[in-house]
Amino acid sequence: AIAGLTDVNAIKLSVSKLAGGKQLDHQVAGTAIVFAALVNMLAKGTIASFTGSRELRKMIVRPFGVVVLAGAVGMLVVVLIR
Repeated sequence: AIAGLTDVNAIKLSVSKLAGGKQLDHQVAGTAIVFAALVNMLAKGTIASFTGSRELRKMIVRPFGVVVLAGAVGMLVVVLIR
């Protein structure tokens, strides 16, 4: 999760390589990539909210919230189905 704060590409590449080499289940790999992307997006949204103007905050809070919520719900559904 900490690596997801700064760079999702490194996680995507590492997890994809592990999954391709049969060292990691594809469902676990997909969940890890989605989780890293959500953490990254949440971090960027938080930084923009605290350092940006009030207008910027108003523009990004709702869309970022919807994406993070949708991703979290999707991950929850995957976990519950598994």
